[in-house]
Amino acid sequence: MLLTDRVAIVSGVGPGVGRSVALRFAQEGARVVLACRGVEKAEAIADEVRELGRDVLVQSCDVTQPEQCQALVDATVLFLASDLSSAITGQSLKVNCGQLLS
Repeated sequence: MLLTDRVAIVSGVGPGVGRSVALRFAQEGARVVLACRGVEKAEAIADEVRELGRDVLVQSCDVTQPEQCQALVDATVLFLASDLSSAITGQSLKVNCGQLLS
């Protein structure tokens, strides 16, 4: 598996390409974060990811809104906190609609 111990954030998750991308990442071993404006659509995809034995988080996010992108990153870090706590101690992550800022 190419993505074991990796995290994939998939935005714009819907029944088409986003679903296919999310499932492929899960098949390759990634933990998956599904981001979309309407989380109801993503719940069915999340169930499919879980059926593949992968951890999944569904998060509401409009990627045109910087504060929602930051909230997505924050939720992802919390989702992974048990594995990342030692790696991120004393550091902060900031995101501006897809660009990681230092």
